[in-house]
Amino acid sequence: MEWPQKQVYADIVYEEIYRLNLFGRAEVWMDDKGQRTLEDATWISLPFEEAIEIFKARIPILSKAAHRVLSDALKQKAWTIAGDNDEYSREQAKASLDTALEQGWSKGKWVKYARENGIPGLGKAHLETVFDTNILGAYQHGRWKQQKTPDMVKRRPLLRYDTVGDSRVRATHEAMNGFTAPRDHPFWATNYPTNGFL
Repeated sequence: MEWPQKQVYADIVYEEIYRLNLFGRAEVWMDDKGQRTLEDATWISLPFEEAIEIFKARIPILSKAAHRVLSDALKQKAWTIAGDNDEYSREQAKASLDTALEQGWSKGKWVKYARENGIPGLGKAHLETVFDTNILGAYQHGRWKQQKTPDMVKRRPLLRYDTVGDSRVRATHEAMNGFTAPRDHPFWATNYPTNGFL
């Protein structure tokens, strides 16, 4: 697949995730009988607190080499960025991603900001990958935290593994496509998206 086609596909995926986020917020806004539970539609602009909390807690001081030797549990608490960059650049990149997550910046807005401010001096495609990996990863971790609440366990007792279905899906991930199991199934401990980045 040529890069322009990949970019179009990435934009479609981003828009779909945004729509699903709004639908999820709408569902939380309604009770079991479809009645509103808030006075107005403030759920549209609510910050995704679980994602923000998880991402901001990550420590941005590690080089990629130092990050690589950590246990999986410690990798979840640390933050790094691939490439030849110094501690200051990593801290600046992490701080700008914190802001992007808190303020709901699009990928394009963050990439433009990062390029204009030399954070961390990587190319556009690499910065887009940094945004996708970190922001979408934070959203997935936030969703996992939400899905473990008693109300969501009651409403959605099963989870289903779905890939994006493009030519870049790994064969191991494609083999899991469509797998459905209760949220406490051992499968989700190692395969809940985003999986395979560490």
